[in-house]
Amino acid sequence: MKHGIIVAAAMTLMAAAPLALKSEQKTNTLEAIIGSLRSKGAYSVEAQLSVAMPQLAEDIIYGVTLHQLPTVESDTLAPAPYIVDWRREKNDNDINGFSAYYPGNHFRMQGDRLLEYHYSADTHPFGKAKGNGGVQNTAQFVNYLPVYLANDLERMSADNRYHIHMANDTLVNGKKSKVIKVVMDINGETAMEGEYVFSSPQIDPVRVTLENNPGSISEQTITVTYNPDAPLATPAPPATLDEDVLIARYPNEFATKRQSSYRLDNLAGRKLPAFESPTLSGDRYTHAQGEKFRQPVLLVFAEAEGVFTDDLVSGVREGVSQLPYPVEIVWAFADKHTDAISETVGETGVDETVLVGVKGLARDCGITELPVIVVVGTDGIVKSTSAGYNNHIASDVINMFSNLN
Repeated sequence: MKHGIIVAAAMTLMAAAPLALKSEQKTNTLEAIIGSLRSKGAYSVEAQLSVAMPQLAEDIIYGVTLHQLPTVESDTLAPAPYIVDWRREKNDNDINGFSAYYPGNHFRMQGDRLLEYHYSADTHPFGKAKGNGGVQNTAQFVNYLPVYLANDLERMSADNRYHIHMANDTLVNGKKSKVIKVVMDINGETAMEGEYVFSSPQIDPVRVTLENNPGSISEQTITVTYNPDAPLATPAPPATLDEDVLIARYPNEFATKRQSSYRLDNLAGRKLPAFESPTLSGDRYTHAQGEKFRQPVLLVFAEAEGVFTDDLVSGVREGVSQLPYPVEIVWAFADKHTDAISETVGETGVDETVLVGVKGLARDCGITELPVIVVVGTDGIVKSTSAGYNNHIASDVINMFSNLN
């Protein structure tokens, strides 16, 4: 969805845009608005977002349902949990999706894929600062939630490239409102003009207008109009989100478009996730989800310098040597210490492959602790898993393959 990507990129840019105030009185007024937005708590509203560009014959229009949940004070990754449902309007194709976040977990629909990120499995996609960066804070349309508007305004107050005019208790469409107008100046050129309209005295968002590169060929105007009187297109979620709530809310997406359960104990019976990884020899090893293997595969996730890794390697090889049919051993090392990996696995056999830096695949398999053994059938379906090290790895391997269909 080309236009959707343009819109998301533009909105992400605007979410990072700051605003400077010129007097103590205006700072206090802005601080009051920020405080009201942050204390909004549970909040649901219908909104319409339109994108106008000179090169487009007509505006791109989205319907957006914004659901904000109460702030979780202990969460350091985002200002509040949320669900954002969106759909492309005035379009023949069924283009829609959603994003959701609860502490440490983010889900989003992207095309035909349900993507998910879990802090316990991989911290990197979540960025470093609360409300700044990370997949959970840059999802499409999320920056129009009240708590994210508060973050935008706060960031704006620290940047002297921005100039502001504030009108308190003015009338917009006949209703008492507070209006914040913003101009971004870069080297004497106007790079952005924005207007934020809030109801007074409730400080509910009424309209946000962001004009990028005004007067240029790349001019783009984003207008978000909030409609609190419209019925919600999707129901408000419960006060606490979790995976079960999302599965019940989006059963088809989770059943047919989910790439991974992200729980090791749920991996058996599912297709091995797609992945691409460098090998120790410098080649690339690729697997497409659903692709078949020429023989059963034993995936061994480990770290080269793990305490029991040497014993794990010898135990796996001993077990495989006693099987009545050939099995491909794929040594999947999370680290990239090639010298240590080479020393650990030693000389490899014909049916052995050594992968390095497979943290992405480990995450997609729901692996949070190493070592882990995963048995995959020739049909590409995971048959069984085993986590942790013990003194009878060889017999465990034999037993895991004895149940192979």
